[in-house]
Amino acid sequence: MNVIRELLKSGKTVIGTAGAAAGDMTVLADSGFDFLLFDTQHTPV
Repeated sequence: MNVIRELLKSGKTVIGTAGAAAGDMTVLADSGFDFLLFDTQHTPV
């Protein structure tokens, strides 16, 4: 998370996405996003 914070402090744009923990995160992990948000409140872990 510190990498994202430093990028934002330096004025750079970061791009990320959100998804459920069930399956799609393995595909998104290799997609090149700066961050991924795992929604574990609405999906079984």
